[in-house]
Amino acid sequence: MDRNYRSTIVCHLSIWLLLMLGLQAFATETDPSLRLVVGGRLQRVSENGRVQYRLVDQQDKATYELSARGPLELANFLGEQVEVVGTLHARGPGELREIRAARVTRTDRVVPAHFVRGSADPPESPFRQVADQQNSERRPSPLQPIPLDAPPPDFPDLPAFTDSPELPELSETFNAPETSDWSDSSELPPLTDPLINDSGSVLLQNPREPRAWEDYDVYQPPPANSGACGPQHWIWGKSELLYWTRTSTRIPALATTSDPGTPQQDAGVLGLPTTTVLFGDERILGSTTDGFRWVTGAWFEPSRRLGLQFETIGLSDVDLHFRGESNGVDILARPFTNVDPALGPAQGPDSELISFPNVTAGSLTIDGRNRFRSYGLVLRGNIRFNNGCFYEPGRSCVGNPSGYRLDLLGGYRYLSLRDDLAIRSLTAVSVTPQAGFDVLDEFQSSNNFQGGELGLLYQYYRNRWAFDGDLRLALGRTEQSVAIAGSTDFSMVGVENAFDGGLLALPTNAGTYSRKETDLITEFGLTVGYLLTSNLKITGGYRFVYWPRVVRVGDAIDLTVNGSYIPDPMGTPAGPLEPSFAFKSTSFWTQGISLGLDYRW
Repeated sequence: MDRNYRSTIVCHLSIWLLLMLGLQAFATETDPSLRLVVGGRLQRVSENGRVQYRLVDQQDKATYELSARGPLELANFLGEQVEVVGTLHARGPGELREIRAARVTRTDRVVPAHFVRGSADPPESPFRQVADQQNSERRPSPLQPIPLDAPPPDFPDLPAFTDSPELPELSETFNAPETSDWSDSSELPPLTDPLINDSGSVLLQNPREPRAWEDYDVYQPPPANSGACGPQHWIWGKSELLYWTRTSTRIPALATTSDPGTPQQDAGVLGLPTTTVLFGDERILGSTTDGFRWVTGAWFEPSRRLGLQFETIGLSDVDLHFRGESNGVDILARPFTNVDPALGPAQGPDSELISFPNVTAGSLTIDGRNRFRSYGLVLRGNIRFNNGCFYEPGRSCVGNPSGYRLDLLGGYRYLSLRDDLAIRSLTAVSVTPQAGFDVLDEFQSSNNFQGGELGLLYQYYRNRWAFDGDLRLALGRTEQSVAIAGSTDFSMVGVENAFDGGLLALPTNAGTYSRKETDLITEFGLTVGYLLTSNLKITGGYRFVYWPRVVRVGDAIDLTVNGSYIPDPMGTPAGPLEPSFAFKSTSFWTQGISLGLDYRW
């Protein structure tokens, strides 16, 4: 592996790790003006000598832990279906989130979890002891607090409540006295603020069933037992436009010209001061192009911890075209090194003339193409998350509007890289005997990688912003293949002949060669996203793919030629088998930026 490429990979990985650690360090404070409204059945449990109250769903799975604010007695609602209004407080990973309930109401319907924006504290009640000495700016109340030793109000006959775990059953007809707006009532207090935050930190959607505030939009998060954070939807898809560059391949000089007046034996010969390279002796097939990346996937179960994802990368082909033409005035030639033993001491730099004054006229065309594709199918499994309220990236959260998830990726990866290069010359001999030559050399290299992929996907979100980073390694085998073919069509006085072999593709090196090499593909990417709606996110990012062992078309071209093997009706081949072919592996990378849309169904 080239030292520069190793340095590039180490630098990119360091940046990726630093960014991921930085994103995880972000934290936000609770918005005290939001209230969580959620439904469930109230249960009482005892752990380590501590009595706790919990909400459970219809499957008897615990969703929240409850604590009461003020004089509210949770024991009064034990075993009943209730609606709870309060503030949500996030805890550590794997722990139930706590609701500090300000109001509990009996209900006979399913209450989807949602947030409303209201006053920071419930209205004052004659049954509430004013004990908050730190709140020096609270509103004065005309109501007098009830002395601790005063007789209790005239409640309906109720069973006595104790701290014992064994509680008597409550009457179904019990109703708390209606002395406050926060009593046992089905109506919520009026909202004091619009539900849409002007800063854009709260993304809202319509409630699932009509409520007293049905004219407003209310955001409904997934239930607490829904699992790791991530899209609430079953299917996701991302389409990105790419602007990427890729490594090129170096080719030798393939077309030359010489100054006017250059002798025929020196025309187009490399190494002479009168010779100019028209095409070649440079790197080709490596320019920047556009492309696309498409990702789609689906979850297997509601907790969104296990899913399947398919993705593909396709870059637009890089094409090159060269054409040189002369009617016999300018010199046009194809250079090579002639090792024909019949030349004796004259062996060395030589050229095949395509156009030379008063001798030949003709044209030379060179066409090339590079193509790159990548496909992957992976399982996506969550191994760690910390997301407070289990929000989809971009949505606010009471207690913790930011969070992250870390997923393990494992599956199949396929990559394909192909180069094509065709060199064709048409030459007409103007001296006697007049003849014509159509010479074609074709070179093709292809690389196909198949292997198993393992990687990590890290997602961090903060309000409407989302940050993704992934690192993948794919271990497998690359099948390298090179195909070389040449042909010459010769015509003279109405007689046409076809021969195998051109100039650089002769019977000495023509054929198809293949081998397999063990490879380790490296890919990583960074993406920043901004949520436009509850389903749609705009993204921008960077991605890098490194392939350490590939064969390129430039490495298959050999300018050393035994001239006796060049097709000639009158010649007999002899001497070394040149040109020849030998595999030469090199590295390939592609990288660039992207702009895309991410949509959830």
